[in-house]
Amino acid sequence: MKRTPLKRGKPLRRRSWIRTTRKTAYQRRPRDRAYMDWIRSHPCAAEGLSPCAGPIESDHTGRRGLSRKAHDRTFIPLCKLHHRQRTDFSGPFRAWDKDQMRRWLDGTLQWYQHEYAKGFRR
Repeated sequence: MKRTPLKRGKPLRRRSWIRTTRKTAYQRRPRDRAYMDWIRSHPCAAEGLSPCAGPIESDHTGRRGLSRKAHDRTFIPLCKLHHRQRTDFSGPFRAWDKDQMRRWLDGTLQWYQHEYAKGFRR
């Protein structure tokens, strides 16, 4: 017995995706453009560990939840090479454990935040 497809009286209706006009939580979060520009004007924070390569990128070092981005005041300048090596624990960061990495990041972050705050007191 041969089967035939069902006949449809009306064609399927295409539903458009519902577009929201509200901003997402990521878009609503406060941005600190002045600090971001100030950070990008500095050299790589890890340049003493090994030679740098690539443009300066912002490395978010602050505590954050899974799939979340940290606040803009919690990043440091790293070149493209050191940014990659830090996240992969390779290169000069190979022998570091998570405790050593966290201490270095916290110290470096505090230094940049202190220097930024000091510039506003003048």
